[in-house]
Amino acid sequence: MFLLFLLIAIVSCILSFLSFHTRLNPISIYFIIWVFCLLLIELKVIEFNTLSEQTWILINAYSLVYTLSFLMGSSLVSKKVSQSVYSSNGNALFLKQFDEAALKKYLNRTIFFCTAISWLSIIPSVVKLVGSYGLNLVANSNQIYEDSISNLAGSNAGGLSLENFVFVAIVFAGVYVRKFGMSFSVSMALMTAMLGQLTSGSRGGLFVQVALLVGPWILIPKGKTKGKDQSNIGVRVAVVLALAFLLIITYLRKSSLIDLPYATPNLKKLGGFSSLVYNISFYFTSPIATLNEFLKSPVHTYWGASTFRPFYLLLNSLGVTTYNVDFYNIFLFYSPLPANVVSYIGELILDFGTFGGGVATFIFGAIFGVSYRKSRSNYSSLTWLVVMDICFALMVLSFFAWFLRPAYLWFSLIVGVFISALAGVLIKHKKIW
Repeated sequence: MFLLFLLIAIVSCILSFLSFHTRLNPISIYFIIWVFCLLLIELKVIEFNTLSEQTWILINAYSLVYTLSFLMGSSLVSKKVSQSVYSSNGNALFLKQFDEAALKKYLNRTIFFCTAISWLSIIPSVVKLVGSYGLNLVANSNQIYEDSISNLAGSNAGGLSLENFVFVAIVFAGVYVRKFGMSFSVSMALMTAMLGQLTSGSRGGLFVQVALLVGPWILIPKGKTKGKDQSNIGVRVAVVLALAFLLIITYLRKSSLIDLPYATPNLKKLGGFSSLVYNISFYFTSPIATLNEFLKSPVHTYWGASTFRPFYLLLNSLGVTTYNVDFYNIFLFYSPLPANVVSYIGELILDFGTFGGGVATFIFGAIFGVSYRKSRSNYSSLTWLVVMDICFALMVLSFFAWFLRPAYLWFSLIVGVFISALAGVLIKHKKIW
């Protein structure tokens, strides 16, 4: 069955190359990630239960739905509109309709403003944690994480929190870096993002932020320049720093996995590095292995409780509803390792059923396809860039979970669309705040 998925991946990638004339596009990236995860499972670095035929059928089916809907969505955009044009020095002219100096100023101030708001949540949390764990929060990240998931010292990043403004800042930082290169406000947003993740010891939010930062850089045409591409240098440095931070946290997150359960003998021979390799492999494979067990005895929650969780939480706080949208957290599925993260496929099935999950995947793929085509056009909209970037983050992390469940991507979408729409009005009338 893996060979069948590989065949689907190859055909899908060829179609995407022919459609978009670039090797790195939302279809090829999706299959690169999923082939990597499934290959790790097939190699049995960790001895998970064998994936069932039902699991393979759904993985293949949802992947095909995503590919076809993305191609259909992108085909709705006129090819004349979506054809990229470059300036005389080879730079891509996306966001061409804006005055560049005004746009640069607007984006810089937006990034700074959103980052500063997030401090109102992040800095008090950091001060509190320093009082409890000492100055070396990185070294204590494992304990902070265990306490946060036990509601002893956690942040509210997954709910409604001012910390979510740093995600909005990172969305616009990605656009800024692709257009203008690095700036002080972008660097400040990145440092704040990493500091924010220390308040929970979690890695998921930082993975999302890395995806939001690199989305425009990967998906927007770069052109060919003789000099150094400042956006390339800036993003590479930022991504290397963020990944190094993630690796440190991953290496430290080992106390509960000291025995490396169900690791192969060859993995254990790596000695001190076996824990790091185990953690990385577990992160990329466990959700799909857990999906396999979930499909054997699926549970269902309120309609759309995962996808629309932030809105349910808001309605609960207003007394309109009393839904426990996180009830599925009490369920553990043994693969044979216990876990409850079931990739985007499992979460969409949990929300809408098997057929409904396929429909949701189709809608997502179509929206992503439209935003991708429009974002690569000569007169790309800042709004469509925001939509494309958030879709990119959802797609990149689809192997792990459906990241609309935490509030930060819904928050980034709503606030980001508002800010980008406001940009058109303010820049047009030369009223940059």
